[in-house]
Amino acid sequence: MKSDIINTLEKLHGKLPKIYYDCINEGITENHEYKTYSIELFSAENILSINVAPEDCEIDEMKPVALDGLIPIANLHDVDLWVLDNRRGGRVIRVPHDDNEAHIYAPSFEAWIYRLCLEEAADFPDEDEIVLRGLLRWGEFLSRYVKSWGEHLIKLSQMTLPDNAIGVIKERDLDYILKQEFKLEEIEGYVDFLRLEEF
Repeated sequence: MKSDIINTLEKLHGKLPKIYYDCINEGITENHEYKTYSIELFSAENILSINVAPEDCEIDEMKPVALDGLIPIANLHDVDLWVLDNRRGGRVIRVPHDDNEAHIYAPSFEAWIYRLCLEEAADFPDEDEIVLRGLLRWGEFLSRYVKSWGEHLIKLSQMTLPDNAIGVIKERDLDYILKQEFKLEEIEGYVDFLRLEEF
């Protein structure tokens, strides 16, 4: 079943990045141990049925359609979509439910996982088990692809917070890490994700 879904996705959108291929193939998209506040991957069975373009939308009597190569990979708070832009270098973009421009978030699936985990590590109270478990699980998985990022997440998962602290890293540390690891244009800015077709 998973191989059929992977084959269909690759026929529609091109070869998947290895890390995302492995997420589907190894059942990580179905495994709730990998669910965090920011990362809730769509199950392999649901990916093909999710429409990236806003539903019931019309622009000058034209229907908006998602550009080729866009694969919905997760939702954000049950509102916006995280989308793998597979025809444009494998970057991950955040697609709003109510706009025609998407926000550039990460240059790759690996970077998307790393950045989301860092943001969660900087913003949780006490010893939040969901965040700590997510840091550990994703760190172990990410180590196979970008060892330094994975090891960093594992290390963060083992830290303890002082009383009344928020996060195991500070916001300024998060900003510093993002500036060190990524070019600004890889994590900021907006892009079109729709084209118009006649009804």
